Amino acid sequence: MSRPIPRSLLAAALAVALPLPTIGFASESGEPIEYAEAGDARSGTTSPSAPESAPRDDRTWTSDAINVTARGTAADFPSTLATDVLTWQDAVAAPSDFQDLIIRVPGVGATGQNGLFETFSIRGSGGNGILVLVGGMPITAQRRAGVPVAFVEPVLLGDLSVTRGPATVHFGPGALGGAVSIEPRWFDGGTVAGGYADSGDEATLMGGFGSESFSVAAARHEANDSQSANGTPLNTSFARDSASLQYRTRIGDYTLDGLLLPSRTDDIGKSNSRYPVRDTTYPEDDHTLGRLRLRGDNGPRSASTATTSHC
Repeated sequence: MSRPIPRSLLAAALAVALPLPTIGFASESGEPIEYAEAGDARSGTTSPSAPESAPRDDRTWTSDAINVTARGTAADFPSTLATDVLTWQDAVAAPSDFQDLIIRVPGVGATGQNGLFETFSIRGSGGNGILVLVGGMPITAQRRAGVPVAFVEPVLLGDLSVTRGPATVHFGPGALGGAVSIEPRWFDGGTVAGGYADSGDEATLMGGFGSESFSVAAARHEANDSQSANGTPLNTSFARDSASLQYRTRIGDYTLDGLLLPSRTDDIGKSNSRYPVRDTTYPEDDHTLGRLRLRGDNGPRSASTATTSHC
């Protein structure tokens, strides 16, 4: 048997379900009962209101300008990399070639064939796993042994930066095993230098001159056949002519600089176990590197072109 629902309970349920301002029912005694919405003045009670939001500040916050630049050359490298910087002028006993200079860095060793085409490794990584930059320009080669850079006369070199270990974030692709960045020497006055080694009658002569806006230098390096410590003849003869031409000037807020590095080597001898019965000689090795660069004072490079030719 069902029991009737009191009308007071029914009125309360409808007041909650329906958004009516006032719902009136008669009580069992016949007196009207009124139910008002929360917050109605007639109910005598108010519901808690939401807290007022904080005042908004529509002003835009502006910070100071932050410039982030990176050139990836010997003059600019992160301190977190294992990098050594050396120069031919500060080296002990004047290295005769680039190979003799770079293997003085801990972790760098000579690899590949001997002579002017000898390459190097960094912490055991060689071949195309090492990125070589000359004046900021990458040097590539199809040789499995790696990139030979002996065509660069060491007496014409400035800062030589050797980074050991992966450096692809800073230098880009190709620097998985390390990177070598070579900057040409800038001559700010007249300079003449020469050298001689009795082993193979090797001789070097260099002359350079420059100022604040330009630098010009040329070098002649030649050698005859030599012999090892036990008297075995070695095919080490060659004749190389190299030059360095640099120019820089200011154009408003920009710096324009140019670089030209020509090198020609003739009659390059390569030793072997059967020499002199078997004679191997490369007739010539020519390289010409050129660069024209425009850089701004308050930003990265605005325009850059580089050309490299090898025959």
